[in-house]
Amino acid sequence: MAVVVATRMKFARWRDMPRFLRGSLAAGRQASRSPGLLAGRLRAEAPGVYWTLTMWASPRDMRAYRDGGVHAILVPRLAGWASEAVFGVWQTDASRLPTWAEASRRIADQPNFAPLDRPSESHRNAQFTLARRVGLDLPIRASRSTPAVAGLP
Repeated sequence: MAVVVATRMKFARWRDMPRFLRGSLAAGRQASRSPGLLAGRLRAEAPGVYWTLTMWASPRDMRAYRDGGVHAILVPRLAGWASEAVFGVWQTDASRLPTWAEASRRIADQPNFAPLDRPSESHRNAQFTLARRVGLDLPIRASRSTPAVAGLP
């Protein structure tokens, strides 16, 4: 059974975005080389909202990525950069990455709000905003050494 992780972040200050964007792209490269990545996507929505969506072959593979490399360095910094940060994790038998609408509904069903230094009122009140219909969407491609799953790129 595959594991899906979806995240949504909104920035507190524009000046933190360049460091986040560099780190996010590096974490995307790390994910693409990580064993067990089946598929992934990055998404940007105006103003200053960023999403990630990844599918992993196993919980062990997901934890190895989460707890290592650039990702492990980047995550603690998000508390100071974000005004909103929420994620969802679930297991699936599906053979494809969920749509952004599906992923945001899954997060809304069981949101996990991260502790933040400067949370917005929405974050403090545990309010979650669903994905917009329009956004810049980029793939995270699994390396050729990662086993392919039917229906995934």
